[in-house]
Amino acid sequence: MFRNYLITAIRHLWKDPTFSLINIMGLAIGLTAVMLISLYTWDEVTFDNMYPGTEGVYKVELQMTREGRPPRAHSNTAGGAGVGLLNDFPEMVDQTARIQYGTRVISLNGKPQSMDIAQADTSIFEIFQIPFIAADADNPLIDTSSVAISETSAMHLFGTTSAVGQTLELDDGRSYQVRGVFKDLPRNTHLNLSLVFALQAGEYDRIDADSGWWWLQFSTYVKLADGVSISDLRAQMPAFVEKYVEASSPDAKASDEYKLTFIPLRDVHFETAGPERGDRTILTGFVAIACLILGIATFNFMNMTLSRTVMRAREVAIRKTVGATRRDIIYQFVGEAVVTTCTALVIAIALTEFSLPFFNDFVVKTMQAGTLGSPVFVSGILVLIGLVGLVSGYYPASVMAGFNPARVLRGGRASGKNMTVFRSILVTVQFSIAIGLIIAASVIYSQIQYSRSMDPGFTKENVVIIYDIDHRDVTASAETLKRTLASHPDIENVSLSDSVPGGRYGWISGIESVAGSPTPSLTLMGQTIDADFFPTMEMTMVAGRNFASDMESDYNRRLGGDWKDSSVIINETAVRTLGFSSPSAALGQTINDGNVKTIIGVVKDFMVRSAKTPIPAMYYIMDEQGARILSLRYRTKDEQSLLSYVDAQWNQAVPGRPIRRDFLDERLAQLYSIEEHQGDLFALFAALAVLVSCIGLYGLAGLTIGRRTKEVGVRKVMGASVTAITRQFLWDFSKPVLVANVIAWPLSFFLLQGWLEQFAFRIDLGVVPFATAGFTALVIAWITVGGHAVRVARSNPIHALRAE
Repeated sequence: MFRNYLITAIRHLWKDPTFSLINIMGLAIGLTAVMLISLYTWDEVTFDNMYPGTEGVYKVELQMTREGRPPRAHSNTAGGAGVGLLNDFPEMVDQTARIQYGTRVISLNGKPQSMDIAQADTSIFEIFQIPFIAADADNPLIDTSSVAISETSAMHLFGTTSAVGQTLELDDGRSYQVRGVFKDLPRNTHLNLSLVFALQAGEYDRIDADSGWWWLQFSTYVKLADGVSISDLRAQMPAFVEKYVEASSPDAKASDEYKLTFIPLRDVHFETAGPERGDRTILTGFVAIACLILGIATFNFMNMTLSRTVMRAREVAIRKTVGATRRDIIYQFVGEAVVTTCTALVIAIALTEFSLPFFNDFVVKTMQAGTLGSPVFVSGILVLIGLVGLVSGYYPASVMAGFNPARVLRGGRASGKNMTVFRSILVTVQFSIAIGLIIAASVIYSQIQYSRSMDPGFTKENVVIIYDIDHRDVTASAETLKRTLASHPDIENVSLSDSVPGGRYGWISGIESVAGSPTPSLTLMGQTIDADFFPTMEMTMVAGRNFASDMESDYNRRLGGDWKDSSVIINETAVRTLGFSSPSAALGQTINDGNVKTIIGVVKDFMVRSAKTPIPAMYYIMDEQGARILSLRYRTKDEQSLLSYVDAQWNQAVPGRPIRRDFLDERLAQLYSIEEHQGDLFALFAALAVLVSCIGLYGLAGLTIGRRTKEVGVRKVMGASVTAITRQFLWDFSKPVLVANVIAWPLSFFLLQGWLEQFAFRIDLGVVPFATAGFTALVIAWITVGGHAVRVARSNPIHALRAE
């Protein structure tokens, strides 16, 4: 019996190749989208699950809250957190580990090169149980002159993974011996370990001093003792914080302002405050899109099959006449649907294999097609095929199994009004999905373009930024390098600062008083700059004056061991935060952050990070000694020659240390990389949804219009023109698309309004993207149906009536 069903199904596929191709390709594209999104989802949800025995491992992060300011989450903690937790709760905490990431210069055989490194506690390899290829000790970080490196780093540095015993020289002037080579970590982990040095002891270890609690430079992890619940440790945190951390004012509680949070290791990717945080909402959206695209393809199959009921009605009637039961008919047509789905699956696997490298580039991942062969995916694919085959085949099969054979063989209608309505509903659902995806892609693109094109408050083009100015090898030469670069005719301005827009920006400082009046719990964000910073960034002073390098009173410096009174510049947001009525009213007033500072100017607000981040209340002090970054503005179009000059001057000022530089506009563009990927994915899947919808609509239009040949012939005999007939067909197929707009618009508005709320600066959801998406879908439907409509409308009515 099964063999008979299979042979019959294959015969029908060959009998109408156009119909079969449309069905198979529609399903294949839908299944390809599902597989690609499934691989992407799997890569996201399996973040950090490759480490064995980490059920009790948590990442410690920090949330700081000050009165009058929203909470600020930090993915890093200070060094004292790890030390204090292990010291105070030995019965609850089994181990802690801290990692400090950075970029340092590695010298090998006298050749320096910049590389990303990590300095970590020796317990890091015990907590995460990272496997080693080779090691000369149970724990390679046996002392502070040891280093453990990854396979890739070993090949890069030594040309072999047998690197144990080799020596590296760091830019601190010390030599380090390779004590272990560990396996490369996969990309879907938040750990970035390639060269791991033992963490040196320092002031950050002190739990009895501010240096142990306010220098937020460490990724901190804690492993609980067996049988200990994280809720037990969380309950101890208020008293723990009160013991070591000083509140910002006598009226405040340190445990309310300084909160340590614990994130399970496998949730870090989605819950961390770090910039590479995953988005569960977007991920859920992509899964929903995969289901919707597959739904469109399934609806296409159902629609096409229902549209062919008339052609196969006589076949079904004869089968029932010779004894076939309703169950036999359903088995036959569901079997045909499963055969079609399996054929589409084979094509989909090939399409996935072919498109995966391009998709990886698209989403910046390294997913492997081999993952589809894992038991989880194989089981999922089998279940998916069964569901698609059953869902797409059962309803058409049950409809055809319900035909009255006597009525059909006498020439009666095989389908009724209900089936026509059902097909229209399926087309409406298809285009609702496609229109919604088009709107989403359009809004995401518009928001990204708005974020990039809006005035940030400074000129981001033609600025080169150079890092590592605070390194001990560079600090002594920083002023000389600045003067040398400023002398170049194509360089307009050069400045030194502790930060620039687009990255880590400034520090939080408590303000004790404003104009002599106490201000408990008031905080501003501070930044160290020089007198050339605002001119270099082309920022605008709205009141007062800029710093003057020849005025000693403007400098923030120590005098006899104490900080002397100095000048300060604030931004417009700080004017409002400090309670001044206007920028000019702030001039000459004082603030006290530990020493008195007189406000000499107000700078126009500018964006310190992306459009997601509100502009903070800022104050600026002049102190070149705190500089970490050198920025230069240039006017030439010959950027390569300029960069060669900059590199040469760096090498002359700091020989043996590679330069690390970047363009400011490129640095800022990276802030929107996640949103860009989201927009690209929505655009890709919107295109797939439209393509699958068009494939189905094309086939459905061909079958539907073809069945109305006699009607067209009668209309033409009665005097109807080709234009009128074509217009009627287009209107018939436009109705479900117009209804789809009514469904898609409010749903899209609600979902996208929520997505836009993450941006402090965002577009208004006007009617344009919705109307554009609706009109685009309508035009696509017209183009898809138009060819069939014109062909039938231009046919000779004599042939049509004779054929009927």
